Amino acid sequence: MRNRNNRVEVYLSDNELNSLTENVRKSGLSREAYLRLLIAWIRPKEQPPMQFFDVLKELRQINVNMNQIAMRAHTLKED
Repeated sequence: MRNRNNRVEVYLSDNELNSLTENVRKSGLSREAYLRLLIAWIRPKEQPPMQFFDVLKELRQINVNMNQIAMRAHTLKED
């Protein structure tokens, strides 16, 4: 069942609509989700660029590799 049963219509100027559309695009949220956050006094942040996620993936892999090296070094030290 739908939680949100109330509809609100708002008239915006072309500039206001363009600004809203651009901010929604940058956030990666739906327009409705973006507006709900604003109503709750939460300023949505911009979504990070895709390169951010690529770098994060590489850092995670480096972390895995370093842990494997540390575990191997630890076992060699005990022998």
